[in-house]
Amino acid sequence: MNDILRVNNLAKRYPSFSLEGITLDLPAGYIMGLIGENGAGKTTLIRTILGMVQADEGTVELLGRPVDKEVLSQVGVVFDQSHLVEEWKVAEAEKALMAFYPQWDRETFRRCLERFAISPGKKVKELSRGMQTKLSLSMALSHRARLLILDEPTSGLDPASRDELMELLADYILDGEKSVLFSTHITADLERGADFITYLHRGQLLYTGPKEELMESFCLVRGEKEAFVPRVKERVIGLRRYGSGYEGLLRAEDVGLLPPSIQRERVTIDQIMVFVGKEELA
Repeated sequence: MNDILRVNNLAKRYPSFSLEGITLDLPAGYIMGLIGENGAGKTTLIRTILGMVQADEGTVELLGRPVDKEVLSQVGVVFDQSHLVEEWKVAEAEKALMAFYPQWDRETFRRCLERFAISPGKKVKELSRGMQTKLSLSMALSHRARLLILDEPTSGLDPASRDELMELLADYILDGEKSVLFSTHITADLERGADFITYLHRGQLLYTGPKEELMESFCLVRGEKEAFVPRVKERVIGLRRYGSGYEGLLRAEDVGLLPPSIQRERVTIDQIMVFVGKEELA
């Protein structure tokens, strides 16, 4: 597989926070979800990948080459807030951006505006936050980008719009030549649409790889407190009390330790993040 994005041993250090040892590969034709609690380093990683901040260690390759102005013209970016001039009309915003992207496709932009019901005559400030996100996405899709980087794009969208976004991203990668790096707190979207997950926690890389491998490496366990004998309790991640029993996260390789009375359930990405966070706070 050809990698659209390759990050190797990346580090970025600030006085109060550091991102350390981040390595990931995103092949062409796939969607990678980027997850982690607030302050985990997701936005720092994205800004470092884009060259907006300089890494202290490590390397980033986009489309098989170091990051430069030319390769960045093939990357579409959507942040959680619009950076367009609020007084611009949508049509004026398009004209401003066309100058920076030699491969700008006006027909693609027109179709995106139609799909999202955005009027070219509307001013940016007249659009809701969700509609501004859709406008930013329309622009990211209109210069034939090979990689889309989305930083919390669904935070201002209603469920129907989020569903529409995931369908659009699935269509975008269909030709096998493009990829998406998608940072979000709404992990249900990733469970539906992501192929890979990269999980950051307090600036450290906890996991990067296929989504299903992450979800299958844990299970949720729940049962009466008497069933949680010491050898079980010491293996449970984020153990918490509920009613008359306990629940927590257990690694798949430890399932053989469980007595039959403890229930096992398939875990969600949300639950992995919740219980790992509880373990850290304990």
